[in-house]
Amino acid sequence: MLVQFSVKNFRSFKDEVTLDMRAVDGITEKSDTLHGGLLPVAALYGPNGGGKSNLLKAITYLNYLIVAPIHYTKLDSKEDGKRMIPKIDSSDVFALDKTSCDLPTEFNLVFRIGKYEYQYGIAFLHGEVLSEILRKKGLYAERASRVFERSNGKNKKIEFSAQLKKVVTNANVKANIPLLTYLGVLYDLPQINAIIAWFEGNLLFSPRDNKYLFPTDEAAEKIAVSVMRSVGIPIVGFRSDDEAGEFYTKHEVDNVEYELNFLNESDGTIRMVSLALPLSEAMRSGSRLVVDELDARLHPQLLRYIIGLFQDPEINKHGAQLIFSSHDMSTMNKNVFRRDEIWFVAKNKAESSELYSLSDFRDEHGNRPSPNAAYDKQYLAGRYGADPYLQNLIQWGQP
Repeated sequence: MLVQFSVKNFRSFKDEVTLDMRAVDGITEKSDTLHGGLLPVAALYGPNGGGKSNLLKAITYLNYLIVAPIHYTKLDSKEDGKRMIPKIDSSDVFALDKTSCDLPTEFNLVFRIGKYEYQYGIAFLHGEVLSEILRKKGLYAERASRVFERSNGKNKKIEFSAQLKKVVTNANVKANIPLLTYLGVLYDLPQINAIIAWFEGNLLFSPRDNKYLFPTDEAAEKIAVSVMRSVGIPIVGFRSDDEAGEFYTKHEVDNVEYELNFLNESDGTIRMVSLALPLSEAMRSGSRLVVDELDARLHPQLLRYIIGLFQDPEINKHGAQLIFSSHDMSTMNKNVFRRDEIWFVAKNKAESSELYSLSDFRDEHGNRPSPNAAYDKQYLAGRYGADPYLQNLIQWGQP
């Protein structure tokens, strides 16, 4: 499970921000939804252009840095290496000051696999790794041990744990390749393999991809039909015409089966079918599902249904997590979220994005927002800083 994700100097984020999936002490609502003290859901709210999508892109980008070379790059081929290995270039750093282009982009991640908690950090500058570190500790241990540490400054060096030293005989890794990826490709190391598999288990979904996921086999069809039925969408099956490149949904009326071209279904149905497989995979494997604009083209009740899947311990038995952005105000309330599951992203006066949780706010007496507060109304009134500008629109044209 994801514990923390931090990013610095990436797109609209100049200073470091941290998304923390640890349950906040003193917040007791929906405590039965937690998995080992970790939150199953994090919802990002804020104005358009505030940085919500950039935070999710940062998660996606780190995942790409680690996983893409494993699947697409032959490390012994100079041509493939130049073409396929991802780099961070000047367009990915914070662009609204004169210094950030010469400062590294940094990612830091804390996550759990079984009985261990790992901390992974990597810093890039102009397409090359400046530093990289992987630490490991038992869930109840106080101190972490170093698995490896790498620096590419004036004094280039790579240090391994005693266990890795026995196996890794050649660490001549190129400056534009993460060491974690290098080890995952060239060595069969159970610990590294488990970490790579954790990254591969991250399910990343965006409506801007202009693509949909269609069930392509019997098992996937059963899953999609089950999800459709559970939310009241009367689809009984699917059919694909590979030669024509067409997909069809099956409907049954008065015991007669009919077909509709998939693209003739409503936008909401297309969206829900596309989400059905990632949702079921997340529940099956305990993965992280990261979705930009989860509410896009979905009825609020469907949005609540999806959130509820992750919060239901009877369904979410393996600790799957949902991290998403949304503009839907109807779900921002105590019946849907814990206070520490609601996050805001907005830009400051320097146009740098900031990230903070509802549970971070305090009144003049030092108290957090009440669990019975109307979060949506207070948000629209600008109480939480990430003013979505709706008040200006409502008041526009009024005397």
